[in-house]
Amino acid sequence: MKELFNKKTDTRSAVKIQRIHADISGIKSQSFRGYRYFMLFVDDYSTMTWTYLTKTRTTQESVRVFKEFKAMIETETGNKIQ
Repeated sequence: MKELFNKKTDTRSAVKIQRIHADISGIKSQSFRGYRYFMLFVDDYSTMTWTYLTKTRTTQESVRVFKEFKAMIETETGNKIQ
């Protein structure tokens, strides 16, 4: 059976960086500098992506990376992440 579904959503963000999606994933082998994970940030409005490499998957490092990303993106665009 073929499944049909609507690929468009009505809840898409109307402003840049108003809504950011984030994910943490692992890299198969350790990089030269010791990075084993990456954090992916995706803007809901423009689908632009940013990738940050991390050495651990701890909450402290994840929060540090998010704060760094948030400061950088809000300074660049002048908009606030909600």
